[in-house]
Amino acid sequence: MNNIRIYVAVAFAGLAAVQGGMSQIVGTVGTVPIAMSEIRSSVEGKLFRIQTEGYEAQKQNLIARVNALLLEAECKRQGMTHDELLNSEVYSRVVAPSAAEIEVAAEASQVPVATEVLRQMIVGKRRTLARRTFEQSLWLRYKPDLNFPPPRWPERLDAASAPRLGPPEARLRIVIFSDFECVYCARLAAGLRGILAKSADASVSYRHFPLESHGTALPAAQFAVCAQRKGKFWPFHDRLFQDSTRMTIERIRDAWTFVGLSESDFGQCLEDERAKQSVHEDAALAGKLDLLGTPSVFVNERLVLTGGNLEMLEEILVEERDQLFSRHGHGVK
Repeated sequence: MNNIRIYVAVAFAGLAAVQGGMSQIVGTVGTVPIAMSEIRSSVEGKLFRIQTEGYEAQKQNLIARVNALLLEAECKRQGMTHDELLNSEVYSRVVAPSAAEIEVAAEASQVPVATEVLRQMIVGKRRTLARRTFEQSLWLRYKPDLNFPPPRWPERLDAASAPRLGPPEARLRIVIFSDFECVYCARLAAGLRGILAKSADASVSYRHFPLESHGTALPAAQFAVCAQRKGKFWPFHDRLFQDSTRMTIERIRDAWTFVGLSESDFGQCLEDERAKQSVHEDAALAGKLDLLGTPSVFVNERLVLTGGNLEMLEEILVEERDQLFSRHGHGVK
């Protein structure tokens, strides 16, 4: 039990604080000292992930507390009770689903669901969305000032050599550790350009993280490195992700020729040690970060725990943009 308490205390101390004491002696055996740097190096990524998980849990509590205070302030402003306000501003405005909408939901369901249950599910989703929209309006009205920044990996992760979409010095730097045989990576990849189209101040960098459980992911990553040297990484990337469930060497070859690369270059890439080393270096970084799977996503060195969820990624981008504005005196969240 004592070990658990010590572990959590160190994890939540913050990367900067612990790094500041890397030379600290934390134990001795005889006359041999043990420095913090010795015991931290192999678990740095794990501690960072634990710190991020703790931050996200606390952030949800903070947001809930702020929302409660905002509702209280709005109740006083309008002279209503809590229930009266929510009924007036939220629930009375929710439109019941039509028979056609319920039918569409029934067709989309993978299992039979009673009509009344479907109706209640749709109404529930609409009530949740309506309340969320109302709460967002209160944030705009009252402009609460928060000072709760997320933990960040202390080194930049968008290496200059990594494939990138968007400006090199974008304010919002998305880094994705991905695997060409990963279905969730394919779904995320399909939405990347949509995100960039809505965020001119964002960039996306790709880092290779082929999982051992995916037998063809490693050669796919290697060929992607070779394609990058020919200026064809993103077309090759898009072609491979059109169907990541049936990855074979022949599919890789098909993508290679589809983007206009030669058969002779394909053969040379099979033995390209520099391409293998490039993939190895990305995978080693993923290991240092203690990434648990793909896709693993960072925004400005902040770990996004929702992985390939595009909606949640866009919310993080909004948060990061607000924090940038706040730090530069252009407003607060």
